[in-house]
Parts: sequence; structure tokens; C-alpha cells
Amino acid sequence: MCIAILTTTHPAYRYIIINNRDEFLSRPTAPATWWTPSPSPSSSSPPTHLPVPSIKIPHILSARDLARPAHGTWLGVTKEGRVAVLTNCLEKSCARAVGLRSRGGIIKGWLTAERTTATAFSEAAGEGEERSAVKDFIEELRADKDLGSVGGFNLLFGDLSESQDDGLVIISNRATDSECCSGDSVVVRKIEDGTVGNGQTVAVSNMTLAEEFDEGEKWKKISLGEELMAKAVQESLQASENENALVERLFDVLATDTLPRLPADASAEAYLGLFEESIFVPAVGKKVHHENHDQADWNATLLDPSYMEGLYGTQTQTVILIGYDGRVRFIARTLYDEEGRPLEKEKSDRSFEFMVER
Repeated sequence: MCIAILTTTHPAYRYIIINNRDEFLSRPTAPATWWTPSPSPSSSSPPTHLPVPSIKIPHILSARDLARPAHGTWLGVTKEGRVAVLTNCLEKSCARAVGLRSRGGIIKGWLTAERTTATAFSEAAGEGEERSAVKDFIEELRADKDLGSVGGFNLLFGDLSESQDDGLVIISNRATDSECCSGDSVVVRKIEDGTVGNGQTVAVSNMTLAEEFDEGEKWKKISLGEELMAKAVQESLQASENENALVERLFDVLATDTLPRLPADASAEAYLGLFEESIFVPAVGKKVHHENHDQADWNATLLDPSYMEGLYGTQTQTVILIGYDGRVRFIARTLYDEEGRPLEKEKSDRSFEFMVER
């Protein structure tokens, strides 16, 4: 039950994004670092009759999931200004939750996509038609006839480069009833920055966007996350704190634990209906011996089932600060190793800082 919280209410930062990744602790994960995508083996020269756009392979900063062949991610940024964070939608079955295609592959597709110049966009769009990388990516997903094979997701993403700046949007491939959206029914919500005094704080978790924004009552972790995020920014400003102090306040929000406790021998699955109560999920469940399962298992070719059992909790926390000047600070905190052992702070934090290339 991951959560991502975005605010545009701090005058020094265009966007502040914080995230908890909740996962089975035995699921293999590479820590946050810079990486460059490998060239596609199927790539070939473009047809000679088409204009050749200027291409720049992005340098990507993210942790990576190693449990599925896609080696995707749930959160990342690029030096060129692309940003994305993904949360799962709550599904009706394990098979549906895993999906035939990786959610991490969707976000990886956005972060690794070759960047086309504004001139190329203009030539492709035709006179009078505005185009951007964000709009093109949304249209690609809408045209994807196989999007139902991906587990349900909410994706907050955008391109902050000067030439293609559409701000941030949230999209989802699940409708209110958790059935797959089709075609134009893919949900899209735009997030405004605070430049015109309309700052806002928005959290997304495992509810669908329609459920969260249009119908019913938000989960406690979502409403509490929005409340505490806004409060943290306000109190930091009132105290005239420096950036490091603000970062620690934001990590305090991510560490808010209001999870009701079950008996000590309860499995992680027993908590399923309670995870929506807490922003932070401590390690719950029982340790199990990791072993490879036979390929005949229902999803063994997609994801080793032993990565979906044992201790479960908030495995990684991330704070991203994006300034109006294009400066990005990215701090990732890994809480446990793959054996479920808490990491010492000097081993848990990774901090990065860079300027978006304009």
C-alpha cells in the first residue's frame, strides 16, 4: 500500500514529492543510483523519408526492481527533467495484481523514452497543434490495446524541461470498479504548480483516481498524508528552517505510523484491510525461507512467488525537491536489507543533487 504525496505550497519549490514504497522485504531491489538505458536490440535507422529528430538518451536516477525482467522502478527522475512516481491500484486477486506486464515497465518507458526536440514535435504535430512529450505518452497509453494486462496503477508524471513543460499530471488505467479503463476513458488529472497562488497538496495511494477524487471517502493514510504534508511545509516556513531541516520534517511525515496491531503471529496478508490506515507500515508478518518455486506456479514466469510472502512493510522512503530554477534534490532512504534487517542510517540514505538540463 504505497503512498505518494505532492505539494506545490512551498514558495521555494515548484514541486515537493515524497513517497513510501511498501513491499515484501525479500523482493530484490537495487538502491537509487544514476543509470543509462541499454540500446534496444530491435532499434534500427529511421526511414529516410522522415525527419530525424535530435535524440538525447536520458540519464536516470532511481532505484530499480530486480524481481521482474523489466527491471522497472516505482519512482525516478532524469537529468532532462522527467519525473514519475507510480502506485498500484488495489486489485481483486493476486494474479491481477501482478499482471502479465510490469507496472515498473510503464514508468521505465516514460523515463527512458528518447527525447524529441520541440522542432520535431512541431513538424510532427502540424501547424497550430500543440504537442508535448506528456501528451504523446498519454496518447500512446490510450492507444495501447493491451493495457489491461498491466496491474492497476496510478502514475504521477511530467516533463519539467523548459521546451516541453506541461507540469505534472496523474493518470490511471483503472476505473472506479477496478476494471480496466479502455481507450479515452484512461483517467487524467492535471496538477498545477504554485506560480499563480493556487498551491495544493495531493496524495495518491492504492485507491483509483475516480474513487479518491470523485466518490466516497478517502483512505485515512491519504487524508492524513495530505494534512501532515501541508502542515510540515507551513511549520517549516514559520520556523525559517533550512532545506535539511525541511527534508527531515518530510521524512517524519513518511514515518507516521497509525497502523492497528494484530497478534504477533499474524501474517502480512492479515493486515491487508488495515494498511490503508497508516502512512508508514512497519515490518509485519512472518519471516520465511526464500526459495525458487517451480515454473508451474500460477505466476512463476512473471514473478517468483516467494517474493510475495514473508515480512512486509515500508521498504524505501524518498523525498524529491524541485526548485523553480530547475535544481533537483533527491534523497532515498532504504530501511531494510533483503533479510528484513534494519539498516543503519549511514547505510540507508543516498542523496543526489543536480540541475535540470534545459
